[in-house]
Amino acid sequence: LPKTQTRPTCKSIVNMASGSLGYKLVLLDIEGTTTSISFVADVLFPYIRQNLSHYLRENWSTEETQQDLELLFQLSNTEAGKVENYDAFQGFSKGNPLEEKVYESAIKNVLWQMDRDIKSTALKRLQGHMWRSGYESGKLVSHVYEDVVPAFDNWKEKKIPIFIYSSGPPWSNYDSLKVAKCLVI
Repeated sequence: LPKTQTRPTCKSIVNMASGSLGYKLVLLDIEGTTTSISFVADVLFPYIRQNLSHYLRENWSTEETQQDLELLFQLSNTEAGKVENYDAFQGFSKGNPLEEKVYESAIKNVLWQMDRDIKSTALKRLQGHMWRSGYESGKLVSHVYEDVVPAFDNWKEKKIPIFIYSSGPPWSNYDSLKVAKCLVI
């Protein structure tokens, strides 16, 4: 798509994809195309900050959270000596029950990474699992622009595959994709 100052409407993309150019697929980004760019900054990231403590306490012993914590701990061990003032995640051992000191260290490390906009796989994975939980519980609700669902229906009718690109974890877009009827995770 040509660069524009404003969001291209899905209707304009439908017209391009359905026209004589014979597109074989449609590749879209979520932010700014199907959902507002501000949704991540205004809703998703604050949700993590507000729910991190509760989520970790409630899910500490689950295999999924233990894997997330192990990745954060491994990253912390790798980065602690390389990055100045790194707030390291300390004392974690996979499978051990929640210990207050380790729990507080995990929270501090996650918030430290978020404060610096670090895009580590470990952080994105934990955030993605938290967002999925938020969507499934109804605490998080996304939106899609009004022209998205009709555009997706049009492409599906024409058998034009729709692919979504996102640098974030799939669960960050879970509700948007479900609303747009194209959830494939």
